[in-house]
Amino acid sequence: MRIKVVMNSGKEYVLQMDKSDFQSIVMTEDDTVRDEMIEIHPSLYINPSHISSYEILE
Repeated sequence: MRIKVVMNSGKEYVLQMDKSDFQSIVMTEDDTVRDEMIEIHPSLYINPSHISSYEILE
């Protein structure tokens, strides 16, 4: 599955991962959005609190 992530800055990233894996990376255990730098792909770090939207691509 491919996921397009759009950041507040307008920058877009297309990731190859399951929706549940993506959500587990960007959300905390109490279902709030992480506000820290995380690695979503080798050498690609984002702060999930700056995600504007994401889209599941077919």
